[in-house]
Amino acid sequence: MGYGDEKNLARKLVLQGGRMSLEGFGQLIESKEKQDNQDIVTKYDKMIEEFFCQELAKEFPQIGFIGEEGANDRREKNWVIDPIDGTSYYARGLHDYSVNLSLVGGEETLFGFTYCPAYGELFEAEIGKGAFCNGRKISASKVGKIGEVMFSFGFYDITDNALAPKITRIAQKTRCTRKGPCAREICLVACGKVDLLIKSRQNIWDFAAGKLIVEEAGGKITDFNGKTSFDWSGKPTNNLIITNKVLHEQFLKELA
Repeated sequence: MGYGDEKNLARKLVLQGGRMSLEGFGQLIESKEKQDNQDIVTKYDKMIEEFFCQELAKEFPQIGFIGEEGANDRREKNWVIDPIDGTSYYARGLHDYSVNLSLVGGEETLFGFTYCPAYGELFEAEIGKGAFCNGRKISASKVGKIGEVMFSFGFYDITDNALAPKITRIAQKTRCTRKGPCAREICLVACGKVDLLIKSRQNIWDFAAGKLIVEEAGGKITDFNGKTSFDWSGKPTNNLIITNKVLHEQFLKELA
């Protein structure tokens, strides 16, 4: 089954959402904390999610919604929305935020978009059809030596007493970087710029699009136990390891 109409509209909307976000980018616009000081929301988060829901519901009223900013009308198929992943970056004018929209059936992403407006990069994938950035096919790297691995990790990983020593051990063996929010970093694995990414305490909207993008690019994403089933409840409970696939099992052992 194809999703041409749904995909065309989603692409159009995610680009429009990106343009909307640029109106407030780097202006230290009013924001407020949600659960902790790493999780904030601006008026643009809410504005973009509401815009997506309104436009998508007009054309596809049978499809439900799962959104970071409150959209929750779950059905057999759902739009998963993260209007601005990396709001704390966005509010301070840091480029690594993204606008994310995907269509899922059950717990399988059918297609997804991650748009990074400040970089002008649109990452996308449809199941079984490969992954692309601005229309160019992308692939995960083939790096197979631990000492050559480019490794990135999240904020929560170094504040967790049990996980932090493991992150340190991996960092000592690899080349380490920090590129920011989850959605864009997954895309960096997908296009071969990062080889290993570890992100704990992620919600489903943080990676619903990126999961398919990295898999279609030849990479791999699992939880810390190597499982490919994730928590879709709307809680930040997903602990992710994303790799170029080559050394996935070896790095899973490092996290055991």
